Amino acid sequence: VQIPGYLGLATDVRELWINLNPRLRCLPETIGDMSRTLRRLDVRANALEALPAAIASLTNLTTLDASHNRLVSLPFGLGAGLMSLTALDISHNRITHCPYDVLALGGRVRTLATDGNALLRPSFD
Repeated sequence: VQIPGYLGLATDVRELWINLNPRLRCLPETIGDMSRTLRRLDVRANALEALPAAIASLTNLTTLDASHNRLVSLPFGLGAGLMSLTALDISHNRITHCPYDVLALGGRVRTLATDGNALLRPSFD
């Protein structure tokens, strides 16, 4: 299952719910084109193996729920790009290393869920 690239054309969307699809393995890079208005992105309970780097350009995003997927890492730049983020749920994935810039979100994020991962240490790359 694949989300079409023209998803990014939906530039007036405030909340996007793409969840509960065990065959969805990736999101299109064009999701970054929704940066002007997207506030909530719920991609929980899919089979995502990675988040596109373009997610970091969603500067108005306040809530990101990527729980219950197959993520092994997070894109570097996520922490620096998601300047409005207040809630991040990456629980129940396969993440072992978290990029250092995501840890820097601590001052802004009010809700951070990382349980169900095997986090070892921050990653500087």
